[in-house]
Amino acid sequence: MMMALVATMLWACGEKETHLDVDPTLLYGRWVKNGTQYYWTFNADGTGNLVNRGEVEEGDEDNGDFTWTLTEGDQLLTEFRGGGELGGIYIPKRYTIKEISTTTLRWVDIYDRSTNLTKIN
Repeated sequence: MMMALVATMLWACGEKETHLDVDPTLLYGRWVKNGTQYYWTFNADGTGNLVNRGEVEEGDEDNGDFTWTLTEGDQLLTEFRGGGELGGIYIPKRYTIKEISTTTLRWVDIYDRSTNLTKIN
């Protein structure tokens, strides 16, 4: 009985999941996914835009509009509006921010794929 109690106490004291306390103002601005032509823009009002410069010309950036929020300190939730064949449905995506500074951003998606971005002016 004592062994079960000790095992339970050790399990309860195990590694706790830690979250970054992300300052949302660090997200504001335009970011490029390293090694690609994917540009993410995060606005202070919780809106944003994702555009692939390899597929569209500058000025034609209304195809990747989304809203975003931060929860639990480091959970970046985006919701893209699907148009065309998707019939205007909303597509949610979740990323966990692992690193952020004034110039770099790294997150992982729900499949544990890492994305690195660099802030541009």
